[in-house]
Amino acid sequence: MTPDPLFLTALGLATTHFDVPLAYYLYLRSKWLNKPWDVKRDSSYKPRVTIIVPTYNEADLIESKLDDIARQDYPKELVEVIVIDSASADGTPEKVEKWAHKNPDVKLTLIREPVRRGKASALNHALKHASGDVVVITDVDATWTSNTTLSNAILWLSDPAVGAVTCLKLPADKRLDERRGGLQRVLQHREASREQKTLDAGVPRRAGGLQERPA
Repeated sequence: MTPDPLFLTALGLATTHFDVPLAYYLYLRSKWLNKPWDVKRDSSYKPRVTIIVPTYNEADLIESKLDDIARQDYPKELVEVIVIDSASADGTPEKVEKWAHKNPDVKLTLIREPVRRGKASALNHALKHASGDVVVITDVDATWTSNTTLSNAILWLSDPAVGAVTCLKLPADKRLDERRGGLQRVLQHREASREQKTLDAGVPRRAGGLQERPA
């Protein structure tokens, strides 16, 4: 019986589509997964930090997020917070100003964009005003689980081989608290998560900022 050419073509395409990526994954896993990180952390490392919080209609959450930042044990004189608001219509900027007035010990800058151009554009705008050696980007709905979250993230960057730190995101569910330990991952060079990341400030600047979507 002569094999059906169409079937052979489909089989070949399926093999290319599934087997090649699988083989590549297995190769990378065997080569890199068990490789020791050998990351050296220096507790005396205390760089200046800029925390960027992009907002759009976040009036219900912005104050609790700023409280989250303010309770961190990292030296406040080394921290600046930049809230970049993309034309919110729910009073978010006013709540930021009200919070800043109540918390004068936190260096906070509010930047208002007259038009919403997307998150990447907002972050690029904020990065122009950042003066820190390290830049932290965090969403309003990303909760930091302890007052040492920032310090722990910064500590990884004390090793020159580390250019970015990120974390695994979990739903806000108390039943998952015990699973949070050990979930923080260190990414070398320029890799970071979309929602929350801690970067050596030189990384986004050398990369030319974040890629923006066409309007």
